[in-house]
Amino acid sequence: GPCNDYSGRIGARGDGMLGGLAPGALPCEDGGLEARYFQDLASVSSLEVDDGHLVATGPDEVRLEYAERSRG
Repeated sequence: GPCNDYSGRIGARGDGMLGGLAPGALPCEDGGLEARYFQDLASVSSLEVDDGHLVATGPDEVRLEYAERSRG
């Protein structure tokens, strides 16, 4: 599973789609993987909902897909 939780804001602004990104308090074993995730996340230029999933895309074939996490 994931090694951390994240928070941030989504919006359409001239300087990007996402802002105020912050990781939770848990460190990841592979810090390079988390750094790459944040790099890709910061490059997002388009958001859409596809079959109930939030899909974030950007240059260089960046594609991040999110599904609602079940609670319980």
